[in-house]
Amino acid sequence: MGIFDYVSDLYAAMTVQEAYAEEPQKDEDSEGGEEKEESSEGECLKSAQCAPLKHHYDECAERVKHQEEQYGKASEDCVEEFFHMMHCATQCAAPKLFKQLR
Repeated sequence: MGIFDYVSDLYAAMTVQEAYAEEPQKDEDSEGGEEKEESSEGECLKSAQCAPLKHHYDECAERVKHQEEQYGKASEDCVEEFFHMMHCATQCAAPKLFKQLR
C-alpha cells in the first residue's frame, strides 16, 4: 500500500456524504395565509396613510433607474424609502391579520 492509497482511503473516510431528507409536505392553509398578508399590505400601501410613502419610494426608484441608464450606476439607493414604506404597510396590516387569529 503506497502513500497514494493511504491518502485516498483517508480522504474517503473523512469526507461527509450528503444526506437528503424527504421533501416536506406543503400545507395548503399556510399558503393562503401568505396571500392574505400580501393583499392586506397591498391594500395598506394604497391607503391614505401609506400612499405618500409609496409615492416617495416610486419617485426614488425612477431617479435611480434614470441614473443607471444615463451614467451606468446610481449615486443613491432607495433602501430608506423602502423601509419607511414597508413599516407603514406592516403597521397598517398587523391589526387586520391579528383579528383573523382570534
